[in-house]
Amino acid sequence: MPYDGSRPANHAVKHAFNIAKIDLLQATTREVNLLYVVQEIHVPPNFDYGVRLYSYSLQELTKTTPEYIKEVYHDLNNKAMDMLKTKSREYLKESGEIAIKTHVLLGDPADKIIEFANDENIDLIIMGNVGLGGVSRIKALDSVSRRVSEMASCPVLFVH
Repeated sequence: MPYDGSRPANHAVKHAFNIAKIDLLQATTREVNLLYVVQEIHVPPNFDYGVRLYSYSLQELTKTTPEYIKEVYHDLNNKAMDMLKTKSREYLKESGEIAIKTHVLLGDPADKIIEFANDENIDLIIMGNVGLGGVSRIKALDSVSRRVSEMASCPVLFVH
């Protein structure tokens, strides 16, 4: 269950827990995996030392680019994990025998969702999706949802 805190994702979480409660296959273990993917930040490989970044010159900056990016990723990871833990606590009391696991990954969202589903032998990916029609649907051809639906090796359920 890729989760980003959006309204469609909140609807999808609700459906994920309802589906997990059904247990048609009488599985020995039932779990909902909440997954957030931190998008990688692409920066230029070299900076012109005469260029000012924001309002600071490079001489005024105290951190190197890799140090700064590492700090940003660490902060994003912590905030994402807090968001997932908060969402999982909402369902903890009513989850019963359903295990709730939270995961934060770094990379391209569609690629990481598919990779996670394959690595963890996920039976069903449930994603929140904005219902688009007409020209808006054409604009979304490269969306994460579409890429996951086209490349996933397991069924994908979209919740609007």
